[in-house]
Amino acid sequence: SMVSSFSGSWSLHCSAGLKSSPSGWCMGKGRAKARPASIQPEGLDFSPAEQWSDQLPENEDTIDPDDGPVVVMIDYDVAPANHAAFRLAAQHLTRLRLRDGALRAGVFTDVSQPARITEFFYVATWAEHERQHRRFTRDDQQVEAEVRRFHQGEAPPRVTHFLSFPRTANVEVAAPPLQVAGSAQ
Repeated sequence: SMVSSFSGSWSLHCSAGLKSSPSGWCMGKGRAKARPASIQPEGLDFSPAEQWSDQLPENEDTIDPDDGPVVVMIDYDVAPANHAAFRLAAQHLTRLRLRDGALRAGVFTDVSQPARITEFFYVATWAEHERQHRRFTRDDQQVEAEVRRFHQGEAPPRVTHFLSFPRTANVEVAAPPLQVAGSAQ
């Protein structure tokens, strides 16, 4: 049973058969262990987000679930005056991408076109990317909307999906033998 709370973020839990004292410490034989208290987020909406149907490729039915790895790139057009605020919003979105299964994620700027910013994330397979869509919550959509708020232009940010070449990373592609000049074959 939960006995006491330390600084509001840790709880002391006693093993079965132990009694707690008025001061909140476990008494008797056995062990007590501290662990983080339950987080009870208020005001967050964890219901599934509306699907990103506008972000899936039209030919997705030709992609095998085991194809991969997959890189998703999203191009934004952001005024340089908004870069600092965009970066803060994008950091939250990057954490969501990693939480939802991305192996790598980040944001880059085009050195020749400073207003062009590209978000990327990398997942192991197409099936994993599809799962990312299902994990995205309505609260996550608000984070994404904050990032998209900085995008200029009438068209939405451009989303591109890349598969490794060849399409399945699990297939070993034999490299041609190395030819060294002057060596006898």
